[in-house]
Amino acid sequence: MVPTLPVPLLRDGLARESARFSLRRVAREVGMSPNGLRHVLQGAAPRSATRVKLESWLAAQGKVTRPPNLGQFIRLLNELSVDLAPEQTLELGRALAELLVQSYEARRLSPPRWVRDLLRHYRTRRGKAASEVAWGFTVRVPAAPVPASVRSDPPSPRLAGTRIVPAVA
Repeated sequence: MVPTLPVPLLRDGLARESARFSLRRVAREVGMSPNGLRHVLQGAAPRSATRVKLESWLAAQGKVTRPPNLGQFIRLLNELSVDLAPEQTLELGRALAELLVQSYEARRLSPPRWVRDLLRHYRTRRGKAASEVAWGFTVRVPAAPVPASVRSDPPSPRLAGTRIVPAVA
């Protein structure tokens, strides 16, 4: 087996399990000394063979303490796509949700509730623009550009003449 987890993620998982049980118990189950495990938790880089043992043990614990949080997923996606247009963020969310559904179905598993909720969240609602679904805002572009002397806000270098106003429900 080749180590695949980044060391900080491995360290975090081990710290959680050590807090749940005890450092000595985890070290015994992994097959290393408590001091060796303590050093890894405090920042030492584990050797390759030790890292494989740690990852294998952590994977064997295998239970998820709670399902993913839909709100956290959506906030993370919005943060990751900050440079994209709202329509692109919506499309990315929709594509990720559909990929998750396909992945579960390929393994002949029913998608969990959070995946179905995610898919439902990113489906376009009838009569709404993509920007309203993604952000709750409507982008209105005036028919003619507003003269700079009339505007109270500085013009946007990206979309001159475009204003973002709250969507009306």
